[in-house]
Formats: sequence, structure tokens, C-alpha cells
Amino acid sequence: MNPNSDIFIKSAKLLDFSILLILIFILIDFLAYDYKYIHLEKPVIPISNEMKHYFEFLPWLLFIALVLDLYLKYLIVGKNWDKFVKKYWLDILLTLLIPLMYPLKIIKASIKSYKLIKTTKYSFKIVQKLKKFNFFKK
Repeated sequence: MNPNSDIFIKSAKLLDFSILLILIFILIDFLAYDYKYIHLEKPVIPISNEMKHYFEFLPWLLFIALVLDLYLKYLIVGKNWDKFVKKYWLDILLTLLIPLMYPLKIIKASIKSYKLIKTTKYSFKIVQKLKKFNFFKK
């Protein structure tokens, strides 16, 4: 597949938009169920507790989407591993943090730092994706 083909470019943009939507849902999850970690007394977004188990799949869905995104970026740089790592090292690191950090929420002692890191990471990815859609004009 030619990295400059119209289908390839449209697929990359669609994947970026999908990642942005998943990140927004993860932020909604945080504001609805984990509001106590930011010292709030009630949820910012009230959602029924029956919906919470649906939100548990979002980080894994995000992980799959980010792996696909990394693969598309690898194709963009012409399958040059050194150039890919040099240009997208932060994306690689943030993608790897999802499966490494998500199980930490089981450990109660580290849950506060886990939520802070997770929120920071997802917020960074939201800003990164919004920049791709030219939300922030220079």
C-alpha cells in the first residue's frame, strides 16, 4: 500500500477521529465515576452506575486504536524503524503505558497516582489529536 494514497490518508484521519472520540469517552468516565480523585463531592457528569462496566473496555479499545495508529505512522515513514522511533517515540511510550498502567488500578495504594497519570496522558492525547484537526490556530 502506498502511504500517499487517498485511502491511506483517509484511514489515518478516520483513526485519529476515532481515537479522539474514545479519549473523550474516557474523560467522561473519569468525570462521572472517578470524581473523588480530583476532590469533588459529586460527579461532574451524572451517569448511572449500571453503565460503568461499559467504560471499563475503553482503555483497551484505545490501546488497539493507538497500535493501529502507530502502524499507520510506521507505513508513513516508509517502514524505516529508526526514523519511526525517532519521530514517534512519545506516541510509542504513551501507547505502551496503557497496558502497563491500567492493571495498577487494582492496587488501592497507587490508585490516586494512576488516575493522575491516566488523566494527564489522555489529556495530552486529546490536545495532540485536536491539534491535528487545527483546533488551535497559530
